Amino acid sequence: MCASSPQAPTRQPSEANVPFEKTRGCFNMTPSDGRSITLPQELIDLILELTDQTTLKVCSRVASAFRYTSQRRLFSDLLLMRSRDRPHPIAGFSKILIRSPHLALHVRSLRILEDSFNPRPSTMSAQLSSILSMFVNLNKISIDSQSRLDWNSDVLAAFRDTIKSSTLTSVRIANSTFERSSQLISLLQSNRSLEFLALSRVGVQKIDMIEVDAGSQLRLRSLEIDLYPVMRSVTSVIDPQCLRHLRITAVLFEDLDSNTIQCLLDNASHLNHCHFHCPEICFTLNISAYSFRSHLRLQTLEFSVTDYWTPEMYDWAVGILSGVPNPSPVQHVILNVRVHLDMPWRSNFIGYLTHLQLVLTAPPVAPLRRVTVRLNSYDGSHIGVGIEQEIRDALPVLRDRGLLEVVLLERN
Repeated sequence: MCASSPQAPTRQPSEANVPFEKTRGCFNMTPSDGRSITLPQELIDLILELTDQTTLKVCSRVASAFRYTSQRRLFSDLLLMRSRDRPHPIAGFSKILIRSPHLALHVRSLRILEDSFNPRPSTMSAQLSSILSMFVNLNKISIDSQSRLDWNSDVLAAFRDTIKSSTLTSVRIANSTFERSSQLISLLQSNRSLEFLALSRVGVQKIDMIEVDAGSQLRLRSLEIDLYPVMRSVTSVIDPQCLRHLRITAVLFEDLDSNTIQCLLDNASHLNHCHFHCPEICFTLNISAYSFRSHLRLQTLEFSVTDYWTPEMYDWAVGILSGVPNPSPVQHVILNVRVHLDMPWRSNFIGYLTHLQLVLTAPPVAPLRRVTVRLNSYDGSHIGVGIEQEIRDALPVLRDRGLLEVVLLERN
């Protein structure tokens, strides 16, 4: 009897052979036997949440079921940056919004960087005034420039309407000039929901008085500010009791006395984190140390120096550390350091650290639980071999107690 030849197995449709069709709200796959398989929208959204930006751009054009989530993620954090290659980014995005106004609803964080190569002060473009009103769901907004930005009346009016949004909780303004301090103050008072405010290199042509009602003060949780003369006006509209994080950057202005800063610190008695930053321009100044005697909730003190740590900077940091309550509530001290590869810098800095250890391990700072040294290359080059170990060897007490953390940062 002859053996029967084996019957060919029935071929099952595979994913590669299943045609699909796109529909709104779901994704249908239709096998050859006519069955319809629908991928739930929730699963599609979950996959898209884990997808990279390049793939999202493709997905936004494939199917309506992909489009909404893809566009929401693509436009959630929007950067409009002017450069030689993109001289008019605001005007370009304005044209996109004319065709697709719904995209503005996806923007939660808006960063505008006027990277102008014109050495003269630049005026913010008129297109910005026309599109700001379309971002009704903003949580954060940041405006910066390499050259001074002059806030004209049109931009002020548009920004005031934007800042009034109850969803907006974070505002950062940098390298800008206002005609009068009252314009800046009035702008900030437009939003009662602000939690974070950062003002960097913000100047005014004229400081004028403005009536501030104690009940209308901003209840910020975080403030980052330079010691420009306008600081007095800004701090007058802030309830310091609400502050939990404060960053102060010293600048070269002789008419801003240390009493202004100490007054702010005295009233901000609920601070958890205080950060002092000194750029190179202040190295020759007689920088005052500040007292934290009433700050029983202060947990973190942070120090940053743009360039070299000098004896003056060391004394300044020691003075601040010595000004905390005894016993100290401070649990964490952070030192942000720009690393130079030349040996004189290394030997001097290591010497400062050795002396600083005596302060960090003695009253009133002794209850510390962690000391972090963050290292960043000064010129973007490779950080010198062995610098991390040198720092650990310079702080043997902190190292042996397990309190020392040395972090090597990437280039800024």
